Amino acid sequence: MQNNSHDNFSDTKSKSINALSSYSRLPLPSTVNELFDWGEWMWNKCGEYSQAINKIISYFLVDIEVSGVKGHEIKKKYKDYLKEDLGIMKTSYDVGKDIFIYGNCFLSFHVPFDRILHCPKCHAAFPISRVDYTFDTRGSFKGVCLSCKKHVVFKRRDTKRREESYKILRWNPRDIHIEYNQMTEDCQYFYTPNGDVLGAIKRGDKIYMENTPWKIIQSVIKNKRIKFENNRLKHMKYEGISSLKGKLKGWGIPPFLAAFDQVVMLNLLKRYNEAILIDYLIPFRFLSPSKGGPENDPLLDIDAGQFMRSVESMIAAQRANPTIIHSIPYPVTYQAVGGEAKQLAPVDLLKYTLETLFNTLGIPQEFFVSNLQAAGPPIGLRIFERQHGVFFNQLEDFLIWVSNELSEKKMWENVRIKYIRSSVFEDEKTKEVKLQMLSSNKVSNKTALSPFGIDYEDEIDRIIDEQQMFDNKMMESQRDAALAGEMQGAMDTPLAQGGGAPGDPSMMQGGGGGAPAPGGGPLPGPGGDATLDDMDMQAEQQAQEIMQMDPSTRKSTLIQLGKTDETLHALVKQKLQKLETAAAQNGLNMTRAGQIPLPGAAQ
Repeated sequence: MQNNSHDNFSDTKSKSINALSSYSRLPLPSTVNELFDWGEWMWNKCGEYSQAINKIISYFLVDIEVSGVKGHEIKKKYKDYLKEDLGIMKTSYDVGKDIFIYGNCFLSFHVPFDRILHCPKCHAAFPISRVDYTFDTRGSFKGVCLSCKKHVVFKRRDTKRREESYKILRWNPRDIHIEYNQMTEDCQYFYTPNGDVLGAIKRGDKIYMENTPWKIIQSVIKNKRIKFENNRLKHMKYEGISSLKGKLKGWGIPPFLAAFDQVVMLNLLKRYNEAILIDYLIPFRFLSPSKGGPENDPLLDIDAGQFMRSVESMIAAQRANPTIIHSIPYPVTYQAVGGEAKQLAPVDLLKYTLETLFNTLGIPQEFFVSNLQAAGPPIGLRIFERQHGVFFNQLEDFLIWVSNELSEKKMWENVRIKYIRSSVFEDEKTKEVKLQMLSSNKVSNKTALSPFGIDYEDEIDRIIDEQQMFDNKMMESQRDAALAGEMQGAMDTPLAQGGGAPGDPSMMQGGGGGAPAPGGGPLPGPGGDATLDDMDMQAEQQAQEIMQMDPSTRKSTLIQLGKTDETLHALVKQKLQKLETAAAQNGLNMTRAGQIPLPGAAQ
């Protein structure tokens, strides 16, 4: 069944009528283009059908998940690229539309490139967008070189962009031709540019000259069709029954063809309904003199022309001023003809035809009757999913193709992409069972929480971030409180007698014997099970020792301590901050008392 061919789905040339014949056989599409015409009519002219299909596609497109690679950050990177850069969800929706409308969808990966023009005189090179050029039908770019200012015929070179901003292209099925081997079911695909593309390229439109692959431009110049390389074009389709393989010739058929009787009836009813609304919605109204008795019949006395003029003048005045009151010297009769649109419109037939059509296609009533009621029970969703399992498998096959292409083009790992099944989100019983299994460690947190739309790995990151924020706030609060208390204590306590330098441990300990001298090796962590008081005392002691070290030794000691005991390391750092604050305040008090001269002051 090729484009522009006349192969029929069934033999409609026979004049004999049998019990299987119906009027819907007469408009039955016999070529691919006729089939596409019907699909486009269903989508564009039957809003109930298009909205129901929209809901079916959206039902299966909840989200995607990436697997096959380790590491949350790597998975998130791949998923962000697929959804934001490649637009995988929107493309999936468009793929679903093509499958339902045409029964076929053609896809390929497009690698954007930069087209460069080289001057043969001075060998300068410029992006084509910067050059003022003209394109002739022989495939040459002519213009003035920006460097040497000479009129030249540029040489063309296409270079792949470094950012690798790939795109997924959907091809118009009307522009695709298939050569089909019925024995092996092998297909070869060809592309013939349509009239709009042909005209734009022959005119040299810049948007086509700068972004269209050169192979397509050459095909227009040489008036030839383009053969797709093996496996470069992805063809997804609804397969027909085996007896139609010879007539379909590699093409798929849209699902609505199985309910073509209802489609034809729906088309007829919509046309009849439109005609009824035009002819019968507004009644035809007229006024006439009332007929009287034999002796007082006004029709015998009045001038008909004068009556017509009076009535027309009255109608014109009424339209200009709807509140005006009219008078007329003789009685009139008002009659309305038509206006039976409500009685004639085939409302019940339209409803019946739509319901039969959607039931035949396996579309639930909630998908074409918009309401805010909750979805049906889980078993209904399961049946619906299995009815449209072929469609969902097509979408899954699309993701497999995308992952294979990206693995080849971007050197990705063996990443697997799949859709999250919608029924998991709707089935309350499944949610409850999974939560119970989680409590007994039968399933993972991710499996149990994903039906609620919760990404467990993201939640772990959020919990860690919140805990770190809480710890930082608590440390800041404790440090501020300690600083305020020590500053108040230093102001209330009399200064010690005798000279002491700021930072002297003897002064920070109230004039005692001071801290012991620091050891020569790295500080060991606490051994055995230590209480909080023991650990606090040890931290205080080590902080006193580290306080007397020079900056480089202090830094290396703290690093070594962090490797051996992170808890003790954190406590020691907190103690050091308190000691430094206290020493600074002590020095400030001594300076104010004159015990320490100000820098630069005379001795």
